[in-house]
Formats: sequence, structure tokens, C-alpha cells
Amino acid sequence: MRQIVIVSFIITIAVVAQVNADCIQNQYGEVFCGRGKCQMNRYGKVFCAQRYGDIMMNRYGDILCGTGHCKEDYRGDVWCSVEEDGSANIDMYGKVKCFGGCETGNLKLCDEGQQAFK
Repeated sequence: MRQIVIVSFIITIAVVAQVNADCIQNQYGEVFCGRGKCQMNRYGKVFCAQRYGDIMMNRYGDILCGTGHCKEDYRGDVWCSVEEDGSANIDMYGKVKCFGGCETGNLKLCDEGQQAFK
């Protein structure tokens, strides 16, 4: 019985760790993966959010990431929660409100996508 519990626990951890992972294909058919959600910029370069973070493209086509979830405000600026996996939402005035506070999305918070090999 104890072995079943341990095996179940290990499987659960493995599944949860992969929930936010993402892979996408670029314009040449190459697959890139990251610890979080991935997106390709206007030049075809793949960037990925850090685990539990978010990634968005702003109105200029720039990729921006956040520690937590991100939303775009009424002016087209990207704001993200400062908390890992923290929520962000838009109020009735078009302003972004974030769990734990907001920070502007930033490319420095993104990781470069890693090419997946066969």
C-alpha cells in the first residue's frame, strides 16, 4: 500500500510540473519548448514564459512576459501580476488589476525557447 501511495505521489508531481510547459513550431518546422507558455515574435524567434508566468505580444508586436498572468489595458500596455501564477484582470475602466500588485510586461522575464530534438 505504501508503495502505491509513493508511486501515485511521484506521478502527480510529474504531471503537475508539465502543466504549464509548452512547445510551438516556428516557420521552418522546428519545434521549440519552454517551461511555460511560448510565443513567436514578429521575426520568428521563440520566447517562453517562466513556469507559472505569462507571455503576451503588445500592440507593437513585442513579446513581453510577467511573473504572473498578464492582461492588456485600455491603452494597449501589458501589465502582469508580480506574484507567481498571480491573476490579472481588467476593471470596468479598462485598467489592469493584479493579485499582489502589477508590473509592466518585460522581455527580460522571458526565456528563449529551447529547440526540441527528435
